[in-house]
Amino acid sequence: MTGAMTETTAKFTDLATRAAEGAGFPTDSAVLFGRAAARHLADDGNPQAVVRALGDSGDSPVLRLPLVLEDLRRASGAMSGAIELTLHPDDTELALAYARLVPHGAATLENAPGMPTRLRVEPGEGEAPALPDRIEVPKPVIERLTALAVREGVS
Repeated sequence: MTGAMTETTAKFTDLATRAAEGAGFPTDSAVLFGRAAARHLADDGNPQAVVRALGDSGDSPVLRLPLVLEDLRRASGAMSGAIELTLHPDDTELALAYARLVPHGAATLENAPGMPTRLRVEPGEGEAPALPDRIEVPKPVIERLTALAVREGVS
């Protein structure tokens, strides 16, 4: 990754959480976002998806994806098979990272032509995958998250 910095996962998670708070998101959503952002980058996700998610505190994956997780929890108690949920178009890049924060079987994104993307979660008692100790983060992402974290005096 060009211009990347190696950060401890814990430090990056904390920075992403503080950035979400600085961008105006509620604390609970910010904490979950910090964990999902680290998961997303550990899984080689697009780093710009992390930055884009913080762009609008009123309309963001940071607000919607925790609701998707809650829907998954409710549905898993009521259903025995795979669970499929339709995603908002802006949520697709981070959806798997959020889904991988909770134990279950496999989680995948399903894309059918002309249809909205769906998150499919298989039942199971699997553990949420462990995060690596360190992750690679592009320097501009670190700089943007740092600016958001200090914007509201959160740092």
